[in-house]
Order: sequence, then structure tokens, then C-alpha cells
Amino acid sequence: MNIPQALGYTKIAGMPVVTGFYTLLLPLLGICGIRFVALPGVRSRFGDRPAILAGKLGGMAPVASARYVALATTIALITAGFLLLARVLKLGFLADFLSQTVLIGFLTGVGFQVGIAVLGQMVGLECNSKRTVGQLFEVFRSLHQVQLPSVAISLIVVAGVFVFHRFAPKVPAH
Repeated sequence: MNIPQALGYTKIAGMPVVTGFYTLLLPLLGICGIRFVALPGVRSRFGDRPAILAGKLGGMAPVASARYVALATTIALITAGFLLLARVLKLGFLADFLSQTVLIGFLTGVGFQVGIAVLGQMVGLECNSKRTVGQLFEVFRSLHQVQLPSVAISLIVVAGVFVFHRFAPKVPAH
């Protein structure tokens, strides 16, 4: 289950797909573990980070270019260093001071941003804008060009996620 998730996050981040496999290497070897943020009603598995990375780096370099990959790698290594330092200093208790309302609002906003970012692909359109509002505008402007097979497959997948969530919540489909 981690492979499709890592590949999806890699695509959201605008990185070459193979880097998704790299993110699975260290946990696979047991060198490091990941502790998820667990809040009632919020299921976050770090899905917000690729969207934030792509949103910030998109204006600095073309997506998936050598410069983009170098910038993303630098950010990942600096972040890993800070996380390791926080682990050594046992600073995990600081997460208790974050407001649940703020985290839910933040994750909801990221969810909308990611949803709009993939909306064009879900209806078979190509969006060139890097900004969320621009992407939404491009989709609405090109509604006459939607690909009905793409729309049908997207609707079936989204409906399947909701059906499994409602009637079979233990099935890993959502």
C-alpha cells in the first residue's frame, strides 16, 4: 500500500516518479520510523507536504527539472536534519500545543488545493497553470473539451472510495 501512496505524493510534489521509491528505502530497511499526526477526524499521512513543496518550488524552477529536483532534495535533507535534531532533543511534546482547529483548517485547505490540482486530469484536461485559482479557471474554461471516459473512470473511483468508506471502513480503499 505504501508504493502507490509514495508514487502519488511524488507526482503531487512534481518530482520524478522514481524518487517515490527512494522515500520508501529507509523505512524498508528499518533505519527510521514515521510517527503520524493523529487527530480525531483528521487522517494525515503527510499528504500536505508534497503540495506545499510543489506550490513553493513551482515558482523557482520548472517542475521536474534538474534545478527543481536539487531544490527539493535540499529541502528534504534540511527537513530530515531538523526532524532528527527534534527527535534527539525529544521535542515531540510541542505538537500538543498545536490547535486541532488550525490543523483541521490547514489540512482542509491543502485537500482543496490538491483536489483542484488533479481536477483537470480527472476530466481529461491538461492544465498549465501553477496556481490553484488558475488551474480551476483553466478547467472551467475548457469544460467543452472534457474527455467522457476520464470523467466516467474518475466518478467510479470517487464513488468507490465513498462506498467503501461508508459500508466497509476496514477495507483499505480510502
